[in-house]
Amino acid sequence: MDAGSGEPQEMAMVDETTPPRQPVVECPVIAPIVCPEPPPTHAKLVIGEVEAIRVEPPGLLLNARIDTGATTSSINAQEIQRFERDGKRWVRFILTDEHGNSYTMERPMTRVVEIKRHGGKSLQRPVVKVKLLLAGKVQSTEVSLADRSHFEY
Repeated sequence: MDAGSGEPQEMAMVDETTPPRQPVVECPVIAPIVCPEPPPTHAKLVIGEVEAIRVEPPGLLLNARIDTGATTSSINAQEIQRFERDGKRWVRFILTDEHGNSYTMERPMTRVVEIKRHGGKSLQRPVVKVKLLLAGKVQSTEVSLADRSHFEY
């Protein structure tokens, strides 16, 4: 009974097995996850200190030591012979793979590099362009020709 109106009030029955109602709480809005864009196709290739390369042609497989401080790459060549063809400077040389297979190559000489040696006489090496395959990419690059048979790479 309500003391003010004089009318009887209904009593709400509470079931003791039903848990009390919790207040409604709204979940926070979570921003969707945005994946980063894939790198552009011109991203730099990461290579190791030693990589397998292929000289094209003839498809000669070699292990190459990567030297980021070198200005010009060099390749182990034997029997280097300079000659002239049609008034231009050319070089004939032999490349040998790890199995002892030899390949005689001829290329136009693009320039000559001078190799300064500490306490010794400077050397002049012919430079030629070759196609090298490294990590699935073929690139025409200059290499100096030198007898590197006493080096591991």
